[in-house]
Amino acid sequence: MTNLDELGFRQAQSFALEQMLTVYSTSGDLRWALIALMARSVSAAWSFGRARVVKRISEAVRRLAPASPLQSPIGRECHYC
Repeated sequence: MTNLDELGFRQAQSFALEQMLTVYSTSGDLRWALIALMARSVSAAWSFGRARVVKRISEAVRRLAPASPLQSPIGRECHYC
């Protein structure tokens, strides 16, 4: 399996095009290959974006939620009394 992060954007594009042509060259119709590649790209971008949104929301909830009941401002007791 090739790690596309190490290749760079242009090389990743050429790698994806090569993979698409080798997989779909037997069918003879590159229109379906382009449609399938576009559908996979949209699906991958959607999954990546959804994962980032979930990560940011969970980080925000973790920052806002108290770690223990002692840190809650409502139930906090005076430590000096």
